[in-house]
Amino acid sequence: SNITAGELLDSVAVTKTATARTYAPGDLITYIVTVSNNGAAAVSGVTVTEDLGAYEQAGQLLYPLEYVEGSLLYYVDGVPCEPPAAAADAPLEVSGIDLAAGSSLMLIYAARVTGDAPLGPDAQIVNTTSAMCSCMTEPATASAAVAMESEVSLTISKALTPLTSAGCSRITYTFVIQNTGTAEASAEDGVTVTDTFEPRLT
Repeated sequence: SNITAGELLDSVAVTKTATARTYAPGDLITYIVTVSNNGAAAVSGVTVTEDLGAYEQAGQLLYPLEYVEGSLLYYVDGVPCEPPAAAADAPLEVSGIDLAAGSSLMLIYAARVTGDAPLGPDAQIVNTTSAMCSCMTEPATASAAVAMESEVSLTISKALTPLTSAGCSRITYTFVIQNTGTAEASAEDGVTVTDTFEPRLT
């Protein structure tokens, strides 16, 4: 008897790049996904699925990204083509893709950061794109990670009581300072508040 072993490789491969390194709520992030057929035969009926960073919390599936409808660009071997119909509901899905041997497909699309995006100093959005067809044993996948933007964003508002006053009376100014950013404003940051009175008050 004689035994030999070999490895069966799927011909479809996926790569993925995010154009942004950091995010804040409401930001737009553009993703570039390349699906390549490295085999010697054509593949048909490929479905590309983008999970939009889905994660589960308290038994509920949350999506930190939302596909921007109409943003999908579709290139076959570098030539722009009309994209197949894309299911805009989460997860994003593009189906009915045919790839000749040695051919590659590039998908470019935009996604908006939603209110379900993770927050905190170590937060990040990790979203995965997969490609699958009937001739494949398992999906080809690629992921991209974008970290939460760490910044201080200060706003200030001012109120006066009473709005009308006579000379030699007391008036009160109230300041509200808020940090709507994602990083702490500490004493080391040297935050100061200044106010200018015209005319000068005592």
